[in-house]
Amino acid sequence: MRSILMFFCVLLIMESCSSENDLNMKTALSEDFPLRFELEQITYGLSGEVLDKASIGRNEALVFNSSTQFTKIIVQNGDTQKMEGYYTIDDDQKEPIIALEYKNENVLIQSCSNKSVEKAILRSNDILIISALACDGAELVYKLKE
Repeated sequence: MRSILMFFCVLLIMESCSSENDLNMKTALSEDFPLRFELEQITYGLSGEVLDKASIGRNEALVFNSSTQFTKIIVQNGDTQKMEGYYTIDDDQKEPIIALEYKNENVLIQSCSNKSVEKAILRSNDILIISALACDGAELVYKLKE
């Protein structure tokens, strides 16, 4: 009986910890919509070259709306490209993972699977990282803009 009681106590503690993560994630992605994350840094896979915002040569942003829709906006040499899609959040990880599913495939999507889905990691509620380093792609670091 004592073992069963201890097991439920441990489960309760684990659930309360995950509820705190859920609350933080929901706070990060549910207030002040739309949320805009701007590209701050790129790290290239094979070379390891790191470019800061001033050296990237383009402006790029991810804009999240409350309706689980997002838009990636890229401005380069006066041309603007927009890619749209839907996002889902997986809070079961140590750091929340956001799946960005684009409506259309595009060569600018950072994915090792050649699909129209990018995986982003939310760090400290204001840093978003999209990485394809595992397949020698780039890692993109975005920062939340107020």
